[in-house]
Amino acid sequence: MPIVVIACGREPRPQNGTHGGNGGAGTSAGASASGHVRSSPTDASARAGGNPPDAGLPVIARRDGIVSVDPEPACAERTGTGNVAADAAVPHAGAPPAKPTSYAAPEGPAIERELQDWKAFIAGTDRDEQRDAMIVLLHQDFADYDGLKQKLERVCGPHKIVLRPACYSRRSIEDARRALDARDWHPQAKTTPMASTFDTTFSGFSVSVDSSAPEVAKALEQRLGKLVRTRLENLRPHPNQIRAERSRHMQPSKPIPSD
Repeated sequence: MPIVVIACGREPRPQNGTHGGNGGAGTSAGASASGHVRSSPTDASARAGGNPPDAGLPVIARRDGIVSVDPEPACAERTGTGNVAADAAVPHAGAPPAKPTSYAAPEGPAIERELQDWKAFIAGTDRDEQRDAMIVLLHQDFADYDGLKQKLERVCGPHKIVLRPACYSRRSIEDARRALDARDWHPQAKTTPMASTFDTTFSGFSVSVDSSAPEVAKALEQRLGKLVRTRLENLRPHPNQIRAERSRHMQPSKPIPSD
């Protein structure tokens, strides 16, 4: 059974504690990390253009192992080859992310169950091809990395998992998600075919917009800024596909043989 922690699912903001659905039970584990040194002076908020560095954010320590902690915020800059054909060969933004082997492994259901307990803090999950690992991207207000690491180590088997913080605040990510759901950033947004997915490499949304509406893509980038990356694709069905579908539905029904 594949892991079904949905990257773009709406998440309730927890009120207390550091463990989803566990009240204040995880506070001590999060507090135990207070002596750790932040990995970089340019922290997630500074990169996101938000609050000043270290403004109320938990300190994250690097941890190695089958379940590792990467304290560097997921703020990957946009990369492109400059070769249109090469860039077009990259899977489009609306495609389902590739699944690491752990999704289909016998340990998959156990990993899924454990992550469900922490889903209020999970911004998204994805696969990192270079690390051959499952990436669990966590909201900036999450502190109990050691606790989550220990829990996952008990169930992940031989499959690598990397825990890391998001580049942008929970509020920024949720505001962007609401804007995508509302489709109110351009008059044609509601009628233009689009596909989107949460991208853990830069803590934002990759959105494919039908090539007939470049102005819709541009308006979305103006609305969401660094939290979105768009690309134009032909998302409308080909006329031959439409005709074939109509023809299939218009086939006369076979007569019922009489007794």
